[in-house]
Amino acid sequence: MTNNDTEVPPSPNEASSAEGLVRNFLMAAAGGSASASEQMKRYLTANALANWREPVNADNPPLTIVRIVRGPTTGAAVGDRTRVTVDYQVVGDMNDKGRVDELAGADDPADDVLGGGG
Repeated sequence: MTNNDTEVPPSPNEASSAEGLVRNFLMAAAGGSASASEQMKRYLTANALANWREPVNADNPPLTIVRIVRGPTTGAAVGDRTRVTVDYQVVGDMNDKGRVDELAGADDPADDVLGGGG
């Protein structure tokens, strides 16, 4: 789907698996625009949404660049929850001139676990 030549990420309901849900969430987060924030919130649980913090400048939110190293990979399902793991590396923050400023520790891959309902 496109909207003004911009790809619109799928909705959470379009995912057919926990892994797909996490992939869709990552697609929703891409771009860093004000609409990305709204798109990401559609994926959050009620508890996560209650703890959501809006960017200080909603018209120009900070943009952290990450590189997916591995995943998302699906783990064992427990009840209606499935563990999904994404290994990523923080590359840096994009500044207002469009350059990526390197962050300290950017060489260390991080591991993030995102839960998907099933």
